[in-house]
Amino acid sequence: SKKDLKNNKFLVQSTTTHVLPFIDNYFDFVLAESCLDSMPFDLAKLYIAELKRVTNGIIYASLIGQDPTIPSNEFVVKTQHEKGTIQSVFNQEKICKLFGTTKEKFIYFSSIDQTDCISKKLTGKRFYVVIKCSNVGV
Repeated sequence: SKKDLKNNKFLVQSTTTHVLPFIDNYFDFVLAESCLDSMPFDLAKLYIAELKRVTNGIIYASLIGQDPTIPSNEFVVKTQHEKGTIQSVFNQEKICKLFGTTKEKFIYFSSIDQTDCISKKLTGKRFYVVIKCSNVGV
């Protein structure tokens, strides 16, 4: 059945709470595209718990991965895009920790390496994961 989202196209979440304004199991599918890595890891864990609460089906997420251009596993962004936000950088172990499970519990777990066409050097990495809410342990 179609659920009424009251024509909200985007939800801007308050910085004072991580609680999402939806009842338990409201959604069948949640898409977390390039957002869980734009906050401290501990806050992202709270959001995973919230996504699990409001979803009775599947969670999809994409997360930035470690590459040689990234200074650390968590840092403040200094460039104009996302300036001042915390950037969390992920690997397989950290993603499993975020979701509170093992890699085998994911329906899909993949990464893409971005390389420079000329030098062939690694310039970026991104992870893509899909998991059933019943397999999320947070």
